[in-house]
Amino acid sequence: MDNYDKMILTSIKTKCLNHGFTICGAESITGGGISYALSSIADASRFFHGSVITYSVKAKENILKIDPVFFELHSVYSQETALAMAIGAQKIFGSTLSFGITGLAGPGRDGSDLPIGSVFIAAVMNNKQSKIPPLEISKGMVFSGDRAEIRHGAVVETLKLLEKMLSNATCFDAMLT
Repeated sequence: MDNYDKMILTSIKTKCLNHGFTICGAESITGGGISYALSSIADASRFFHGSVITYSVKAKENILKIDPVFFELHSVYSQETALAMAIGAQKIFGSTLSFGITGLAGPGRDGSDLPIGSVFIAAVMNNKQSKIPPLEISKGMVFSGDRAEIRHGAVVETLKLLEKMLSNATCFDAMLT
């Protein structure tokens, strides 16, 4: 983890602790990398509830309760799947902010037409104790490099998205108080 990653993680921690936000997630392509990064911060248990690694479609169906019909309509590598994963994680952990991530790290395509390095990230902010309205965001991107570089890029981009969501929520929260 470099200094930039540490700065993002410190910002996430500060925003969560100062505003009572909590985080959870569901990981596929990163295989626990985001959870590893979040849990590397001292006092992470005060804001990070946990995550599930749902690498296979079967795990997404059984753990996150995503209907099998969903995967007939949407690719497992899609923004829709990342969002369904984030929503499923939020149902499990009850956190304020949840994330979902899926994609292709290669070297094989696993039957997909998408390019290697395709990554889809989603985040859901839902704080029932606050006046902040629910917010969902998802995005797709393509990373270059080998499997490790793609996965690292996916971890960093997810942390950046979480930090941005928390920044927006803290601004909105401040306007309402």
